[in-house]
Amino acid sequence: MKKHIIKYVGDPEDRSSGGTYAIFKNPNIDQKNKIVNYNIKNKTFFSKGFKWTVDSYEGDEVKCINGKNTFYFSKLEVDERLNDIRKSEINIEFIPYKSFKESYGIVSSLEEGAGYLNLRRLDFNEFADVLNSPDYRGVACYKSYHEINVRNCPSYGPSFKYELDQYEMMDFHFTLEGDFINRNYNLDLHNFNDYDRNIIQLGILKFKEYLKTYTEFTFYKDCFYFKEFMLKAYLKNDNDRIEIGLLKIEEREHAPGTYQRWSREKIYKKPSKVKVGTYEDLYNAVYALLPADMKLNFDKY
Repeated sequence: MKKHIIKYVGDPEDRSSGGTYAIFKNPNIDQKNKIVNYNIKNKTFFSKGFKWTVDSYEGDEVKCINGKNTFYFSKLEVDERLNDIRKSEINIEFIPYKSFKESYGIVSSLEEGAGYLNLRRLDFNEFADVLNSPDYRGVACYKSYHEINVRNCPSYGPSFKYELDQYEMMDFHFTLEGDFINRNYNLDLHNFNDYDRNIIQLGILKFKEYLKTYTEFTFYKDCFYFKEFMLKAYLKNDNDRIEIGLLKIEEREHAPGTYQRWSREKIYKKPSKVKVGTYEDLYNAVYALLPADMKLNFDKY
């Protein structure tokens, strides 16, 4: 999405004020023109404890009325207040997340380094429970995303973590010029690409690649024994957040053939009868723990 950025606004280091805002180009020229030339319906605003309605412009001042009361505001102040109303009406009228999705579709991100791969797939949606609050809808939408994190950590072992159908609110709306603005405090949209990825496939292939780096070991059931450590298959299931992997447990310094990750945790003892292991044995131990729907995906790739 970086190639579609018009400019950044704000200081990315100032998290207290939301950090940087990124403005993305709206390729729908017709829609942009409608937004720029939009005439607001409501020219009423609050000031000095009262509700004022614009009556007429008189030079650098604006005549505003409240019942029988009249007050002259500076044109600058009135324009600022009406622009706030304009922003709200524009985002209600044109609904930015729908326009963004029509222009750029589902977006995705890939971040890879030594021993890790982070994948995200982002879609924009709106929940029914906010449809009755148009002002709220006008400046925010819900993002639903799939996130996959694959690790091969020297102190932890290989892991595959995925979060599916997560929903969170994000700050995303139109500027007065008809472009899209995203506050990066919640989600750095500029780190995404303007195309979809099969992140499940990429994550599974990377996890299998990590498993293949483990060689020369023996095993018994779901425990795999190496020269100075062992790996044990595990599953963490927290609703839609699921993590599988092989947990690394170091051999105890003064007790060869026994393994313990932390003091007071379980001590594992290498059995006398073990078999020589292969990649398939590692993979099968993890595969056996997978939920049925995820097994189907692992079977594909």
